[in-house]
Amino acid sequence: MPHQEDDDVAAGEGASSVRLELSNSLAAPKAARHVIEGLLVDQTHTFMDDALLMTSELVTNAVMHAGTTCTLCAQFDSASGWLRVEVADRSHHVPALPTQPDADAIGGHGLRIVAAIARQWGVATTRTGKVMWFELGGGSATAG
Repeated sequence: MPHQEDDDVAAGEGASSVRLELSNSLAAPKAARHVIEGLLVDQTHTFMDDALLMTSELVTNAVMHAGTTCTLCAQFDSASGWLRVEVADRSHHVPALPTQPDADAIGGHGLRIVAAIARQWGVATTRTGKVMWFELGGGSATAG
C-alpha cells in the first residue's frame, strides 16, 4: 500500500508537494498517476495529460527495469504553473536515450516520450540508486 504525505513547499503560497512510496508492482504507475492528478485537480493546466503520461513512464521504468520499490516526489507551484516530478529507485543503472529507436518494438519508447514532452528532464545518481525527473510549465523549454 502506498504511503503519501502532503506538505507545503517553501517556494511560495501556491506551492504544494507530495511524496509517495510505491511497491515494485504493476499497480505502482496507477497509484502515481492518481497522486499527480490529485495535486493538479483544482488547476486548469493544459499539461495534465502530459504529466500523467510521463509520471506513468518513469514509474513503469522503475518497476520494470530497476525491479525495486520507488519513491515519487512531486512539487507544483500553482502561481507559476511549474511542476516537477521525480521518481527515485534503488538501481544504479542510468538509462540512455536510444539513438536508433526500433519503431516496431513494443517497449523502449518511454524516455523518448519524456524527452519530447518535458520542458526539462534528466537523471541523477544518488548514494542508493538514481532519480529520474521531469518538469513542465513555468517558462520556456530547455534541453535536459
